[in-house]
Amino acid sequence: VPAPLLLTFHSHCGSQILLKLGGRSAERRRPKEEFNNAVAITTRPLRPGEHFEVRVDELVEKWSGSVEIGLTSHDPDLLELPATMTNLRSGTIMMSGNVILTNGRGNREQYTTVNLDSLKLGDTIGLVLQSTGELHFFYNSLDLGKAAQLELGQRLWGVVDLYGRTVKCTIIDPPDPRRKLTDQPLTRNRSSPFYRAKLALPSRESTLSDDKDNAED
Repeated sequence: VPAPLLLTFHSHCGSQILLKLGGRSAERRRPKEEFNNAVAITTRPLRPGEHFEVRVDELVEKWSGSVEIGLTSHDPDLLELPATMTNLRSGTIMMSGNVILTNGRGNREQYTTVNLDSLKLGDTIGLVLQSTGELHFFYNSLDLGKAAQLELGQRLWGVVDLYGRTVKCTIIDPPDPRRKLTDQPLTRNRSSPFYRAKLALPSRESTLSDDKDNAED
């Protein structure tokens, strides 16, 4: 992959984030004193079918909770960064623990038996938005199944939130493109319905306060 196309983290990141390795690695500055304000968004939107995957490089046992990963339609150049991505009430879908949260609200309880709060050092987590609009998450290269059906044609950035126990994550190279997506992976909780959503693309003037009416629903 040519260097300009490599995914890196945007310099506009959470106040507790320190970027390393040319923006490929994000690390919390004071992991034993702060557990949030550590959002890191990719420098560019993901291309259709492009994998966004990170490796957990450092953990701390002081806090509960762990890294969260997902997509946002908010341009990092314009976004007033929240303390945690699940505080956003528009344009964002995240995997947190084993739940899928859209705009801060849970819509896929127990999406999988894999729980991000139990990640170990060296584990990898990732996602891909297929050309069909299906969003899949991955854990150590295992496809966790369809998490949501998103409308195509949106600009969507990859995002990780180094919350709680997670101190450092590094973007890793795309996996083998021959890896197949499974329709019925072993870890999928098949009692939860799929969720269809559009991540509303915010206007250039929008701020977090613009979503007040959504937060009060």
